[in-house]
Amino acid sequence: MYIQTSVSITVDSNIPKYHLAVSGRAWALIYQYFPDLLPRIITRGTVFARMSPDQKAQLVEELQTINYIVAMCGDGANDCGALKTAHVGISLSEAEASVAAPFTSRTNNIKCVPQVVCEGRCALTTNFSVFKYMALYSIIQFVSVLILYSAYTNLSDPQFLYIDLFIVTVVAIFMGYTGPSLFEPNKKPDDKEPDNVVSWETATIFYASSFQYLALCVAYSPGQPFRKPLITNVWLTVSLIILTVTTLVMLLCPWPWLMNLMNMKYASDSYLMFRIALLLFVATHFVISVSTEYFIASSRALKKCFQWVTCKRMPKNKYKIVLREMDEDPNWPPVGTPVYSYQRT
Repeated sequence: MYIQTSVSITVDSNIPKYHLAVSGRAWALIYQYFPDLLPRIITRGTVFARMSPDQKAQLVEELQTINYIVAMCGDGANDCGALKTAHVGISLSEAEASVAAPFTSRTNNIKCVPQVVCEGRCALTTNFSVFKYMALYSIIQFVSVLILYSAYTNLSDPQFLYIDLFIVTVVAIFMGYTGPSLFEPNKKPDDKEPDNVVSWETATIFYASSFQYLALCVAYSPGQPFRKPLITNVWLTVSLIILTVTTLVMLLCPWPWLMNLMNMKYASDSYLMFRIALLLFVATHFVISVSTEYFIASSRALKKCFQWVTCKRMPKNKYKIVLREMDEDPNWPPVGTPVYSYQRT
């Protein structure tokens, strides 16, 4: 048996933007007999109504096929398939749909969607920030130890403890919530001599790396548009202030009891200019790090430069390719009333 169906599309030539509305019956015909048109229809589709549970799941799968990130809201058992298939499933009731959806809203409307999107983007940004912080922390400590090994010394146990336990651990946890004239170089010890960890090299690297860990936290705690400003995270802000002040005290006010506790080499006020110079070096590093992360790493110019270096000329996401093909196709959308014939088996 042959069946004829017609589709009429009217497009204003002055405004070549259009939206498509597809019913469940039309979706079934297109899905079965014209699957090659599905990418174009779903990229321009705005309304998909009166669809069966299987058709809803099919729609979600087709959107995912062209690399869309799909969120689905449902309030009944007929939405369970689509809620499971979607990247983000939000149940608008505490009945059957809540079993299949990872999120459940206490109100039966879609006003919760922007909040879920904001929370998801914030969580993703936080994960990236903490990951970059922990990666750079390892690199800083690795380079610090290499430099000290070349000087035949290393960080002492209290210094390692201060860095790992107080700086890195505290900062990483709360982020989830944003040479002087009398310098004596360290000599290579003999085989029978113990390692000399109390040296000027150790003290310098300890101070520089400690401030670098704190600078990483500020640089990798972005605010808008996905997260609130760093200062709104009270615990992280207080921790940064306390740790910065503590490290500054050790650098600028080397009290003997504190230096002995940290196994640090210290001297009288004759080394004040060296400590100030070291502080200026740390401040310069902080400014460069924050400026690079906020104004260069996240800029569109850097992204375009990277795409040019990697010879990226075409988009990778399939839905962008489909949109580009439709814009370049003079015969799409088919204006008028074309008639399609197909045979029902």
